[in-house]
Amino acid sequence: MVRLFFLLFFVGIFIYKPSFAQTAVDSKTYEDCMIKAQTNERRTKCYLDEAKRFMNEIEAKYAKLSKLPKIIVIRDVSKDPQEYFRKMLNAWKFHIKSYCDIKGVVDNNYSGDGVSYCRAECLYYQTKNQLNSVGDIELSYYSTLAN
Repeated sequence: MVRLFFLLFFVGIFIYKPSFAQTAVDSKTYEDCMIKAQTNERRTKCYLDEAKRFMNEIEAKYAKLSKLPKIIVIRDVSKDPQEYFRKMLNAWKFHIKSYCDIKGVVDNNYSGDGVSYCRAECLYYQTKNQLNSVGDIELSYYSTLAN
């Protein structure tokens, strides 16, 4: 019985391939900026610049995804997949801006780092996570639907 368990466990590990697409990699510019930043005001700029770079990558990936031929489900929901993805991205941007506005105030109350700093840090992490999520979608598409 124990042998069967270990056999199934190890077979399961090789069959299950989790997707950890680390699409969002910090730029050298960001890393240098954070090393040189002596104040939260300077770190805020580092966070915002990197979040903007991530956002540009997210927009490019959404545009690419909207043009892929096998996005049938989206075509069933919307006659114009590009417009659908654009609306989805704009809704996400609105949500994340609102979320980080609130989180910045709450985190500042706890840490005292400043609302702008806390908000910028939130935007950085949220855009980085979103870029990884979109990267997972892209990876899944190419490993399943494209075949």
